[in-house]
Amino acid sequence: MKKIFIISIMIVACCVFSSCTVEDTNTATIQTTANSLDGVQKWYQEETPTATQSLVDYAQSSVNGISDIKITENKFRFGEDSGWYECHYTFYFSCKVNGVKCGGEARAFRKYKDDTINWFHFEIYRDSDWGIITEQYDESYDTIIEEYYKELEQEYAQ
Repeated sequence: MKKIFIISIMIVACCVFSSCTVEDTNTATIQTTANSLDGVQKWYQEETPTATQSLVDYAQSSVNGISDIKITENKFRFGEDSGWYECHYTFYFSCKVNGVKCGGEARAFRKYKDDTINWFHFEIYRDSDWGIITEQYDESYDTIIEEYYKELEQEYAQ
């Protein structure tokens, strides 16, 4: 009877130990995934000044008469939001075009650790009546960004 009791305790202990080990491994895997994607997101956020300067350069080369460009808000969207993938910079800015006060919004896509910044949405409107001065939008980038984010997940979420 004593042998059966000891064997039963050893079996239970082994099962508990095995269960904890699998759970700990899964927790470690989830944590590693989060850390990997956090590292990717951190890189993008640290590159915001570069993207900001790129926006200023892009605006000055794309819109005649533009001046006084000031970024009022910027953020890097990373991850799933509202059912579709987002992985891009968003900037809101103020400026003047031929002396008229304007506002604007721009979105840029950039691959991880790549120097090329692609402005797929760029809009400037007059503050006085919201009249559009310039608007450029490339819908093909929605699909490109979605596919790219899926690639990042597969590569860094393992």
